[in-house]
Amino acid sequence: MFSIFSNIYFAKRSSSPKNFVNEFIKDYHKWNNTALKKSGTIQDSINVINEAKENYSKKIVEKYCHEGFEGQPISFSDDTAHHPKKEVITSENVKGNEAIVLTKMNKMHDFEVDYEYRLIKKNKRWYLSAVDYVDGNCKWPCL
Repeated sequence: MFSIFSNIYFAKRSSSPKNFVNEFIKDYHKWNNTALKKSGTIQDSINVINEAKENYSKKIVEKYCHEGFEGQPISFSDDTAHHPKKEVITSENVKGNEAIVLTKMNKMHDFEVDYEYRLIKKNKRWYLSAVDYVDGNCKWPCL
């Protein structure tokens, strides 16, 4: 069965790090909104979190990260970390099989957030190796 999250389909569509990051932003936003919609009562919270973790693993980590990637704990909210209409790519730097894509996002209350996406190319496709929240000279992992 063909899925929108199919790695074969995805690998053909994301020929550049910039395109890859844009696809990640869209999928992350979809994941965040789905998890947020399902959250509700305290009684449901454990089930919601477990389902959100499973979906994050399948729709984000398995699709965008190389096998064996260990990331940060999940977080979802109404002020999502990534949004396709608010986060814009400010630069793309590709050197061989490595790339860095920088983005800027306007969040609630005109707060600007900068992200650094580090990618590596293996077997003719890109993978995220890290996404960091950048504040001046400091970086915090957020993938």
